[in-house]
Amino acid sequence: MDGRASLRGTEPAGACDRRRPTVGIVGLGLIGGSFARAYAAQGWRVRATDIDQATLDAARIEVVEGELDDAAIARCDLIVLAAYPDACVSWLEAHAGTLSRAAREAREADPTLPACVAGPLVIDTAGVSMKIPFIQSADTLPKEILLYDLAASDVITMDKKTMLT
Repeated sequence: MDGRASLRGTEPAGACDRRRPTVGIVGLGLIGGSFARAYAAQGWRVRATDIDQATLDAARIEVVEGELDDAAIARCDLIVLAAYPDACVSWLEAHAGTLSRAAREAREADPTLPACVAGPLVIDTAGVSMKIPFIQSADTLPKEILLYDLAASDVITMDKKTMLT
């Protein structure tokens, strides 16, 4: 079994010792930096991205093992969104295809894996779930972007008239 199963408590005791889980952090400010330090202290491999290269470089000295690029996203067990909401939405839009491919590849490798545990688990600390329901304008959105608490039919645009389905 892989690290995703160990995150959900389904592996036998000691089985996750074979592989260190990996967390990806989007934004290394107070919240993201705290998550990065906490996960690193627990033995997780930490990958991160930040708009400030100096912040990322400083974090790489003791905490962050590498940049959260497309190859690293596919190896993540967990991704923590900890930047400003607009930056997180932009990151999700830019990496929706990578997240979707990672989930598809995980399901192909293990067809018994439920869709909800395939690929990295993405959590929001930045209020993205409050930001996404009010989309400036959209004809269609990729289904991968709409994987959050609201059903697609509950998403409304800024004109408060158009419901996305």
